[in-house]
Amino acid sequence: MTPIKYSRQSIKALVITIVSVIGAFILCIPSFFLKISDIKGFLQLYVSISAVALFIAPILLVYCIYKLIAGTFYLRRLKTIGFEIPDTRKEYDNNLRNVPLDDSLYQENRYAVDSIKLSVLSVVSALIFVLVIVLRIIKWSSYCYMEETAPTFVFLLGYVIAFAGAFVVFIRQKNKDRYVDDVNLKDSRKVRINLCKGILDLMILLVIGMTGISIWDGVVEYVYKSKISMVEAQSYEGYLEKSEISVSSACFMDGSWKDDIGLMSPQVSFSSVPDADHYCIYLYDETEGTAIWFEDGITELDLKAGAGSHYEGFTPVDGHVYTLFVYALKDDIASPDKDKIMELRYRGDGLDYNILNYIKRGHPDYYGNVIAHGALRAEYHPEG
Repeated sequence: MTPIKYSRQSIKALVITIVSVIGAFILCIPSFFLKISDIKGFLQLYVSISAVALFIAPILLVYCIYKLIAGTFYLRRLKTIGFEIPDTRKEYDNNLRNVPLDDSLYQENRYAVDSIKLSVLSVVSALIFVLVIVLRIIKWSSYCYMEETAPTFVFLLGYVIAFAGAFVVFIRQKNKDRYVDDVNLKDSRKVRINLCKGILDLMILLVIGMTGISIWDGVVEYVYKSKISMVEAQSYEGYLEKSEISVSSACFMDGSWKDDIGLMSPQVSFSSVPDADHYCIYLYDETEGTAIWFEDGITELDLKAGAGSHYEGFTPVDGHVYTLFVYALKDDIASPDKDKIMELRYRGDGLDYNILNYIKRGHPDYYGNVIAHGALRAEYHPEG
């Protein structure tokens, strides 16, 4: 018996599934734009379902597209060697021997040469993978030591074995005495991997490998940033506790923010930091996860109330935690996202790490612009 891998019906089912998955994904996209304070009642269920769907949908979509491509080429090969394309597998008892065949077109091992093509492609894939690793080593070797990420690097090099294994599998399958095409009637010989499936499998290997390289690259960058900046691998609470700048405000009294914090930019005073070119202030709503105020280019150590030129005012919410950050900078912010700070809504440590610490653009970028930071953090409760 030779099973029928795909039919017109199975291809239609895959198309319907792909369209359904894309539709479900689109319906879940609005959950990205909901504010934390708005997620109540039915929206909680919607966000929960969306979170699961957004995780599963890409995996299911990739799988279905993979099967659709493989199935489409399978049916095309069936037709090429003389088989009638089956509408369903059930009508022929899922046995390729029962499918009408034009004997004049039938040919065994028509696609045996594909095994050689796949073996060459596996070598090319391995070379691409190794080349990307080498380029990453060249990128980072002159900027930082990589001992911390050496185990990951060794693992990535070991991943080349996967491509070597693929090469061995493909090159062995060119043997016509031991292997037969997947569209041929099955006998005692094994079925070789067809060109389409082989290419898809190599692409998956490459994607997994490149993802690993990307993760390794990110880890090395994190180590690099941490070594030459004031931000270390620590928790947010640890970041707040490590404040080097003493910060005070007339809007802060008895461990709570006063009502006038929302009317105008608050009065802020802070301690001096040696070698600081200037300071910047950032007010962040930790409960809501939103940026309220960012002021750069401050040279005075006492900013008067209402002196903030970029302060637009807001309505403080009872019970919300507001944190006022002060950063001492060596130079101007070089981050390409410096004009998007309010949109990006970074937490205080994230703003330090991802935006303010840029000191020069390069490959990789240079960091270390933040000399020190300080924070004033408390809940807001209406007076009286």
